[in-house]
Amino acid sequence: MCKMILSLCTVLLLFQLVAQVSSQTRCLTEGYINIDGSDSSFSQDYDVGRVRYCYNFEGTLYWAAVCNSGWAMNEAHVACRTLDPDAFAVTTLPGELYSSTNLGFYVNVDCKGDEANLANCTVTRNPLCNQFTTAGVSCNGDPNSFDIITVGGPSDTEGNVMIYDGSSWNFLYSSSDFWNGNTASTACRQMGYTGGAPSIGFSTAGFGPYTVNFQCPSGASALVDCSINTGSTGSISVASVECYTSGDADFSVKLVDGAERSGTVIVTYKGRLGHVCSSGFSEEAANTVCRQLGHG
Repeated sequence: MCKMILSLCTVLLLFQLVAQVSSQTRCLTEGYINIDGSDSSFSQDYDVGRVRYCYNFEGTLYWAAVCNSGWAMNEAHVACRTLDPDAFAVTTLPGELYSSTNLGFYVNVDCKGDEANLANCTVTRNPLCNQFTTAGVSCNGDPNSFDIITVGGPSDTEGNVMIYDGSSWNFLYSSSDFWNGNTASTACRQMGYTGGAPSIGFSTAGFGPYTVNFQCPSGASALVDCSINTGSTGSISVASVECYTSGDADFSVKLVDGAERSGTVIVTYKGRLGHVCSSGFSEEAANTVCRQLGHG
């Protein structure tokens, strides 16, 4: 008799425990997401944490953690856009840094990058994933919060672009498809210059990457006026600029990859950066370059 009562109590206790866990992991709307480990409300400009997805398993909706397998900037941008149409991803992160709660369900997400929300991506259950291999994201809900500076270059007008995302300063990384004359000029105009051109990258030691592709129309005055593009095939590298004011907007020259008074000649002409061809580059031309640089 006592054994029967003990068994019944054990069953009831297990039932209550299962019900409690079930209520904690259930969700209401399929395809909805939240950021686990932060406020996820976008009441501030900055949001960061593990990504949870409302997953339909055999007709019942459960919170599932998104796995880090295949998790890249395309997926991260869509996740942030799901929370807020104006938001985008600053960078991807290890989700377990923010929460290691075992949700029981884990999913892989595969996005093209232009989807309006994560539910439009391919979502599949991954039984091999666990709470220590999850995907995280850092979102920015207000592009107007951007502040940018240049650092690491030979002067205040040239260097790598650093961007403040609402929480910290990081180097801006961009695809070569989009870091062009329009985008570089926009960054320079935001910093108070007339315009600018892409430059050669400098050291990025000590700070992390902030990867986003700004696509700027001609004449844009700040990066907030640009759109965010995720459909790139170019290489990703640190974004660097050489800015100019109205007095030197048409033409400038500099030396790179050499000593103080020698190196490869780089010219900026009407906002475009280029090398000087050796064909026809005479001693007279070299002397002119040196005089323009103030070397006699």
